[in-house]
Amino acid sequence: MIPVTKPYLPSREKLDKYIDGIYERQWLTNNGQLVQELTQRLENYLGVENLLLVSNGTLALQIAYRDLGMARGEL
Repeated sequence: MIPVTKPYLPSREKLDKYIDGIYERQWLTNNGQLVQELTQRLENYLGVENLLLVSNGTLALQIAYRDLGMARGEL
């Protein structure tokens, strides 16, 4: 059974290492080290190149439409 009501929480030690790194780098967003690391790991795991992480589904659809050459009002 998949525990859908119980959240996954990493160990406090592992979480503290990530938080300490964020404070040391003082870089929270905009393609920071953790985003780059996740992108690389997902590319390797999925066997793809040029993976792009976005913050929400709307942005993902907007990028897909633009990539497919669909302009506003053409749908």
